[in-house]
Amino acid sequence: MAVEIEAKLKVDDLAPVQARLEGLEATFVAHQDQQDLYFDNAQRQMVTQDKCLRVRIQATDQGTQTFVTFKGPKQQADVKCREEIEIPASDPDQATALLEGLGYEQKMIVHKHRELWSYKQCLIGLDRITDLGSYVEIEGPSSDMIKEVQQNLELENLTHCQKSYACLLAEYQKLKTKN
Repeated sequence: MAVEIEAKLKVDDLAPVQARLEGLEATFVAHQDQQDLYFDNAQRQMVTQDKCLRVRIQATDQGTQTFVTFKGPKQQADVKCREEIEIPASDPDQATALLEGLGYEQKMIVHKHRELWSYKQCLIGLDRITDLGSYVEIEGPSSDMIKEVQQNLELENLTHCQKSYACLLAEYQKLKTKN
């Protein structure tokens, strides 16, 4: 079982973080445009059980890839930790049809532009999320390593966001509808 360990940090501007990564001689990995399709069933099992089921369509300079991902509920930890199962799929339409055939419906789409970096055994995503703004995600082998990288990036004063982009977007859309 793979466990995703990450910190998600809301920032006003990604440029200073990118400059710090360059100054630390981090390795640039890729530009990614991601379209995440989130699924749930009629009973809203994914949301009510703090789980995630998605199809990610990811475009890079090397082409487009598709992944089907399941994430389990968040574990008690100082950073976000949860079981993650991710498998590649050859066709996003077929992946979507499979989930729909199992009784899941597409509930939301999150659009993200990510600049991916590697530093000290961690992957750092500089994310621009449509309607949500800019975030830094630090994913690594342990919470200690993530905290070290967060400190090296001079982001240690920022609070970790435990919510997924899908949850944040749902909250944003609910507020937008009320206004």
